[in-house]
Amino acid sequence: MKTRKILIILFCITMLFSSTGCAKMVLQKSGDTFFLNGINYYEQGRYQMAIEQLERAEKYGVNRYEPGDLYAVIGHCYLEMDCLDAAFEYYEKSLEEDPDSAVYLTNLAVAYRKDGELEKAKELYDSFYSFNTPSSACVFSYEKEKA
Repeated sequence: MKTRKILIILFCITMLFSSTGCAKMVLQKSGDTFFLNGINYYEQGRYQMAIEQLERAEKYGVNRYEPGDLYAVIGHCYLEMDCLDAAFEYYEKSLEEDPDSAVYLTNLAVAYRKDGELEKAKELYDSFYSFNTPSSACVFSYEKEKA
């Protein structure tokens, strides 16, 4: 009888710990935690680690964040690492999510400028003026480019 009680207690403890682990897995699978981890790594300048976390967020999908923002941050990481082809790919993905975003257009223009494609960058900077309220970063970058 005593052995049976011990087995039941051990079983209950095992179920408690395994269910807690499952709850953590469900939170992780949303992608939001990976997104936040990626942002933290990006802010620390650990771009490869950021990309790994952000790609996991992409795989699981984000619920509380915009997919375009996820793609933009991945693009920033690649831009910082001078992997321009990958940066262009992710900046384009962010624009597919929101083609009218001045922020996403700015990102792409900066990448073009860094790649030496000044005409393409200028076209994007010019397109900012089609929005009612261009961000000061867009205007500043455009004015700096014209000089």
